[in-house]
This record gives sequence, C-alpha cells and structure tokens, in this order.
Amino acid sequence: MDETERADAERKVVLDILLKDYDQRRNEIVSIFQRYDKHAQTLTVYLTIVATLATVLLAVSLPGSSLSVGGISLKLPANISQHSDTFSIAAVTVGVFIAFYFIANLMELLQLLQVHSARTAAIEARIAELTGKRLLIWDSKIIPEVYSFKNSIVGPFVCPQLLTGLWAASVFVAIIALFSFICYALTPNAFPYWATIIWLLTLYHIIVWGWITAGRRTQLFKWVRAVTSAESTDENTPPPPLNPPSEFKKQISRLVTKPGGLIVVVLTLLCGFIPFVVFSLLTDSFWPHSRVSVPLTIVPSVLIGDSLLIPLFNRSLYQLMSTGFREVSRITRVRLILFGIGCILITAPVIIYEHILWTQDQYTGFIDLLPGQLSPAGIWHTCFAVLETGIAVWFLGVSLWWAKDRRRLPRPLLLRTWRLFLMYASLCIFDLAINRVFIAPGGAFPFANVIALLPIALALAVYILVARLSREQTPAFEQNHQFRPNGTGVADSASGTPSV
Repeated sequence: MDETERADAERKVVLDILLKDYDQRRNEIVSIFQRYDKHAQTLTVYLTIVATLATVLLAVSLPGSSLSVGGISLKLPANISQHSDTFSIAAVTVGVFIAFYFIANLMELLQLLQVHSARTAAIEARIAELTGKRLLIWDSKIIPEVYSFKNSIVGPFVCPQLLTGLWAASVFVAIIALFSFICYALTPNAFPYWATIIWLLTLYHIIVWGWITAGRRTQLFKWVRAVTSAESTDENTPPPPLNPPSEFKKQISRLVTKPGGLIVVVLTLLCGFIPFVVFSLLTDSFWPHSRVSVPLTIVPSVLIGDSLLIPLFNRSLYQLMSTGFREVSRITRVRLILFGIGCILITAPVIIYEHILWTQDQYTGFIDLLPGQLSPAGIWHTCFAVLETGIAVWFLGVSLWWAKDRRRLPRPLLLRTWRLFLMYASLCIFDLAINRVFIAPGGAFPFANVIALLPIALALAVYILVARLSREQTPAFEQNHQFRPNGTGVADSASGTPSV
C-alpha cells in the first residue's frame, strides 16, 4: 500500500469517527430540546400558580393576631403572629428564588445546547477540510447566519428569536415586580432593602441571558473550532482558552491603563452621582424613609444609571473619540466642538423645562424639597442632565456621520456604547413604575414623564439605524465564511460564525 492509499484509508477512518460523533451530537441536541421544553412548561405552571396565590395574598390582612381572608377572620397562635413579617419576607423570598432557579436551569440547558451545536459545526468544518468540499453546512453556516444578532431586525419586523427573548425578559420582570408588590403590601418597612437585592439579581440574570444568547454563541463556535483543528495536528497541544480576551476587551483593557479612561470615570462621578448623594444626605432626601416623597434611593435612573451606566458610557465614548479624532483635520475638530456646543444649547431648554415640570406636582423629592422650587441637588441634576444629554445628541450626529468608517468608529465598540446609553434610558421605565405604584397610584400622568420616556424610543431607533449603517464595515457573510482551501488542503481560519 503506497502513501496515497494509506492517507486515503486514514482519512476514511477519521471521517467515519467524525460522522459517528456528529450523529451523537445531533441526538444530544434533540434530547436537550426536550428537556428545555419540559423546564419551560414547569416554569409556566409555576408562574400560573404564583399569579393565583398572589391574588389570594392581596386579599389577606393581618390585623393584630388574626388572619383575615375574604371577611373570614382566624385567630393566629402567638408564636406565629409576632413573626408575621418574617414569614412574609421568607415566603416572597423563596418564591423569587424558585423563579431564579427555573431561569438558571433554562440558561444552563441553552448553553449546553450551544456547546453541542458548536461541536457539530466544528465537525462540519473538519469534514470540509478532509474532503475539500463543504458537504454539511447546517450548524457551521446556516444556523449562525439565521440566528445572528445582526439579522435580528429585518425591515419593520423583529425576528422570532429576539422577540421571544424580549417577551421572556418581560415575563421575568413582571413576576419579580409581582413579588415586589406583595412584599411591599405585606412588609413595607423591609421592602426597600429586600427590593434592592432582588432587582440587582434580576438585572444580573437578564444580562447573563443576553450574554448567552448573543456573545456566548460566537465564542463557543470559535473555541470548539480551534479545539477540533488541534485534534488533527498534535494531541499533546493544549486547547486554547475558553474565554480568550476579545478585541473589545483588549480595547477596554488598554483604555483602563490609560489615565484618560480613569479620569473620565472619576470626573463623571464627581460631576454627577457623588454630588447627588452628598446633597440628598445633607437635606434628608436620600433614604427610603426620608421626609420627601421621592428620595434618591428609589430613583433607579439616578441610583444605577448615574453611578454605573453613565460613567461606563462616557468612558466608552472617550475611547471611541480618542481614536476617531486622530486622523481628522483641524477644521473638522473645530466643527465637531462647535456642534457639541450647539447640542448642549439646543437640549438645555428641554431639560430645564422637564425639571421645572417635576416641581409642579404635590410630591417632593431630592430635586425639589419644596413644591415649585428646585433644591441644590435639583439644580445640580439639571446642569448635569443638560451636559450629558448634549453629549448624547452630539454622539448621535457623530455616529451617523462616521458609522461606515471602521478606522474612526469600530463597529463592536460603537454598538456597545449605544447599548450602554439604551440601558440607561430604559431605567426611566422603573422610575415611572415605582412612581405609579408606590408614590402616586391612580394619579394623573404628568407631561414630564412623557418627556422622560422619549429617550428610550430615540435611543432604540438610533441604535437600529447605527447598526444598519455600520454593517457595511464588515464583509458580507458569504465572503467571510465560504470554504477556501489553500495549497495544503486546509480551510481558511473563518470560524463559521458571524461576529455579534
């Protein structure tokens, strides 16, 4: 048997092994789908039971040492009645943790499904290398393209995957909000501390879910593809790290090491959140049980947005502009500076008018200690909001101008910067929910709240538009992923998945 026949025989053996592994992975995928469906059904049943019990709990009251349900009063033992608040907190906490448990199980199955799918994609690419023909393309080409985030919005429609994820997040938030309302109705004194922890956990689970459904898919495909390629070279070669630093992480790491990045974060905190905290503490308008109706700690857009998201947004914007300004002419820089000043002047009347409207109702807050009058924190918040809104509008113009220029605005960092701003703008939904449920239930909807909702729609529209314009920065999918064997019969280094 000559060398050619021996090589063909070895290739046939390898192909047989790969095809058996491929079949096994496909069977595992079907099994995981079935388990995922059962867990989803269990979660649906649980939410139904929770909704029913919530309706009952809302009709329950504990006057003294008796339990009243629908007009029927029952005497409670002394050892139970004196710990009724503890029992209530424990019950709603267990209910929320069970919901977290179900969600965590679904995320685990989803990631396991992606691992098996990544292995089948790697096998498809390996078979293409051995045969010189792309015979299997389902997991390596079709699925990554169809389920890519860049194809999630086509025309006026949203793809079912993204729509399902949005509705799942909405249901998740709704069930946590229901538990929060029950906690507030039963134990209002412990509610602020309980709600802070629970909503931070909720935000964390939503972020992890988005990471698994978006970035994790691409990362797993690339990693498994690299491991599969290493199998054919040297079995002693250690596999690549599962979490290699992405280009975005490298850029952020370089930014953090630069004094400018840290200075932007510190300046943002010194100009925004820290003065808000100091002013509100000095005027007794910080803690939930302060003398005002709307203390700072129950305003998520300030508590979370100004302390975390706005500094991250400014830091990411600084990184973009530090690279984008390098190759522009002096006259362009002057125009950009004048445009920024104009954006601040244009947005200032709107922001000032919005803050004045907030002082016109009967509810006081950390920005208006007295009705009709802005407090020192309110004046500072107005100035800071004018500055940040002007920067956001300026960035909008720059994004639309340079969206197609990779050198000035790299697409991954550009989109992530707008995602940070979109997350910040979305916090006003929680502001309005807290206002409508706990502060002014059943009251009129102020026009100032309508103004506060506009940044959400505008930021989402801008993000979609910028995503479409910047898509031209990257080559087409076919050019990036088509099989192009080189002289040794080994395919190119494309991972088989589009960048997200």
